[in-house]
Amino acid sequence: VHAVMDSAIDLIDDFKIQRGKQKMIQYNNQIDSNMNLIIDRNEICHFAKLSLEIKIKIFKYLEISEIVCREWKMLAFDGSLWSNLDATSFYQSISSHQLLKLSKSAGGFLQVANFRGCIQLDFQHIRELARSCPNIHTLNLSGCRSLSNGSVNYLLSQLHNLRVLDVSGSAFKVNLTCQTLAKECKRLKKVNLNWCKDINSNDVEVLVNGCQELASLKINGLGEISESLMLKIAKLPELKILSMESCSTLSDDHVSALFKDNSIVPPLTHLNLSNNQLITDGSLKDIADYCKTLTHLQLNGCTNFTDNGFLYLASKCLRLEALDVEDCPCINDEVLQSFAAHLSNLKTICLSYCELISDDGVTALIRECINISHMDLDHCMLLTEALLENITRILTDDKSLEYQRLGDFNSRTKRPKHIEIDLSDCRNISGSAIKETIRKVADNGVNLELKGYYSWHASNNSESDDDEIRGTRNRSWIRNNRFVRRLTQDMPEGSLRRQLGAALRARVRGAIRSTRRTRDRANITTAGRGIGQCTIL
Repeated sequence: VHAVMDSAIDLIDDFKIQRGKQKMIQYNNQIDSNMNLIIDRNEICHFAKLSLEIKIKIFKYLEISEIVCREWKMLAFDGSLWSNLDATSFYQSISSHQLLKLSKSAGGFLQVANFRGCIQLDFQHIRELARSCPNIHTLNLSGCRSLSNGSVNYLLSQLHNLRVLDVSGSAFKVNLTCQTLAKECKRLKKVNLNWCKDINSNDVEVLVNGCQELASLKINGLGEISESLMLKIAKLPELKILSMESCSTLSDDHVSALFKDNSIVPPLTHLNLSNNQLITDGSLKDIADYCKTLTHLQLNGCTNFTDNGFLYLASKCLRLEALDVEDCPCINDEVLQSFAAHLSNLKTICLSYCELISDDGVTALIRECINISHMDLDHCMLLTEALLENITRILTDDKSLEYQRLGDFNSRTKRPKHIEIDLSDCRNISGSAIKETIRKVADNGVNLELKGYYSWHASNNSESDDDEIRGTRNRSWIRNNRFVRRLTQDMPEGSLRRQLGAALRARVRGAIRSTRRTRDRANITTAGRGIGQCTIL
């Protein structure tokens, strides 16, 4: 009897399952007729049951590469998904047709458009973008080499809500672009005109006159600087970021004009005057006297400053958090000690190619500026392994000398959790010393990353074939660098030497920073702790 009952129950279950499958097939057929989808008859497609609104919300949590299948393809072009169109991750693989279709689908939803490096964009696409996407407030066309003056100006004339524009490195002439911005985009907040073609001081004046709400102005590489331009820049009431790197005619008089009217000094927080060979201590004094709110200052490659200028700057600009004085030949230990005494907020400093600094100056800086998380010290030839011993002592001593003197241990501010120091090209510091420093500080819970070359000492025998390759590469770079120095040392006033040296250093540093040394490096993590990291190139 029990066997018969079990068989009957099994038959009923099989019948229910079969009927359930038939109903599901009928439901799927109905979905197919409505959505033109091909669904596996043996699978239950829960996603197909959802409403379009819910599906679109799901899509907002997906990466671009995850939006697949036919229905998903249709939904992927829903405009509400594309308020922010950033082509950075796929600009090399997407066609101009697909990019245009995506932009048109976004329509009025599109607010942030980053087409940096999209050389497939041409004037037809830009004109279509202007007609379809009038609500863009942030636009990046940097590196779009196929664009023309007319198409860009037409686009900008339709974007009355534009707040941020980047056309740096553009091949088209930007003089008319400045006029269009001044006329049609009066609420512009940030503009990047770095290294633009055929732009002069008058063009920037027109822009500044029309866009009085500018908070960020970047005009690196502007060959012609006039006093009238600086006076107009000074009248921008909201200007916080000013970048004028490699402006060949920029002089002390121009910098002084920026602060000529004390009543309308712009509230600058970021200032970049790098690679300007005509400015001297007079400019440093003006910056120190009038830029009390400055937090970021870049002066790398300025060779006409003296240590007195930097001593005065340090005593006045007390809010500095980031300072770049790479290749400033006057930087010495006295200057570093002044930085240590006054710049308590300092977090990042670049001292690369400052060949007069020694262990004492850097030690004082690390000891007193407890907020520092990044230091560039590459090619500082006087630094030795004694510096590493000092760093170890400072970072592992819970009671620093300063707080012992004050007797206030509870008020001590903790150092950053991660500290990075670049010691590349410091030939007096060996790889083994770097490893030992990492091990010691890791024992005390300090996350320290040191970077340096293997190739300086004969005692640094390569531990693997990869190490040997790294050493060969680094020795080759050293020989090339020395050759350039010998080649240019007898040039008049060292002008060619400075230019070649700056170009070489910029190329090397750019390559190192952009790749983050993902190749040819060894990461050494303290066993069992995962705290210390040592990178030896």
